[in-house]
Amino acid sequence: MKPRLITFLLLSAIFQINLSAQSNYVDGYVVTLKGDTLNGEIYFANMAKNPDKIRFRKNEVEEPYLFNPGNIESFHAAGDYYVRAYVKSEITLSDDHLLTTNQDYQFKSDSAFLRVLVDGPKQLLRYENYVGNINYYISTDSGYQYLWHKTFLKEKGGAYIKVQNNRYIGQLAIYFSDCDAIKGQLPELKYDNKRLIKLFESYYSNCSNYSYVIPKTKSPWQWSFGALAGITKTSVSFRTGSTKIFSYIPIPSDNPYFTPFTKSEFIRTFDATGGIYANVYLPRSNKKWSIYNEALITSYTVYNTDIYTSNNYFKINNMLRYEIPVREFRVITMVGMSNGYAYQSILKRKNHPDAGIKTTRFEQGIILGTGIGYKRFALEARFTFSDGISGDPHLQSRVRRTYFLLSYRIFDQKK
Repeated sequence: MKPRLITFLLLSAIFQINLSAQSNYVDGYVVTLKGDTLNGEIYFANMAKNPDKIRFRKNEVEEPYLFNPGNIESFHAAGDYYVRAYVKSEITLSDDHLLTTNQDYQFKSDSAFLRVLVDGPKQLLRYENYVGNINYYISTDSGYQYLWHKTFLKEKGGAYIKVQNNRYIGQLAIYFSDCDAIKGQLPELKYDNKRLIKLFESYYSNCSNYSYVIPKTKSPWQWSFGALAGITKTSVSFRTGSTKIFSYIPIPSDNPYFTPFTKSEFIRTFDATGGIYANVYLPRSNKKWSIYNEALITSYTVYNTDIYTSNNYFKINNMLRYEIPVREFRVITMVGMSNGYAYQSILKRKNHPDAGIKTTRFEQGIILGTGIGYKRFALEARFTFSDGISGDPHLQSRVRRTYFLLSYRIFDQKK
């Protein structure tokens, strides 16, 4: 990779890291211990685990305040709702390879922000503690009650099997004792978000006159669709060695059969390209992280006084993409893989038409890129490094492409 390209990509990454801290603020509000509501922005960096403190600012100019469960009652950010609590949580390591035969609960008490999954007279709350265990709670007159659950090993027939203590099912049977309609769900009830939320929904739908709310993050699985077009600048080189992109089989570099390829300089060309894309945003990432997929038609023709190669490809590109909003713009970086099929391919020597080289129709490569977006448009520069057209096991081809692309987002799922 050329030093200038490395420098450009490093500077782009550093620039995005500096912007990231600013762009992770989202609209939200906090409720103080006195019941006052403070509107502003909350630092939201994908709260997969429950935060033990948050940064809040009234606007992007002011310095942020640091809040913890000791000085605010609750907060809302990116559609999520958190309340303060002092609770016990189970801290036994629960990964399969760390399980033991110990059936006893190990608790640690914490001041924490619990995430509200169902809000109403009867609440369901979730807390992922510092060891990664997910604990669920229900609201009662005396506070938040832990739903007891533990997984451990038990010896049976000379082998160890996983066993679960599902005491929470009995707790919920008492909690919803006034609702016969949900009793059939309890025996097989799993200890996870989806099943527990469904149980609460059934209760409110069948046995309660009170309204309820399920706070939903503003970043569930969402997707967008669009089209793109632009130009590519292509350079091709050959050397003796394996055609595999990450390997090299030494062969004498002065092999006369390959010398016209390995010793030649090719004229670079500019060619048109275009296609469509589908961008799938990762949940709870505030539409920053996404899996970007596109189908492209691309081609290149390079030549010199003796060798001519022209190839037309259908390509599927799959990338991990990161976008940082900066005012009305979006700064974009991406990395991924490219897989192409050459539906038309030529590699020949013009002065020796019978001296052909075996070709392959499949091409694989690595993609690096950056860009800037504005509203529905995005302007991108990409760099691809692929294994090229040679199918001879001892002639290695390398294709370097620079893409300049303009994309337009046709559809964007809003919820």
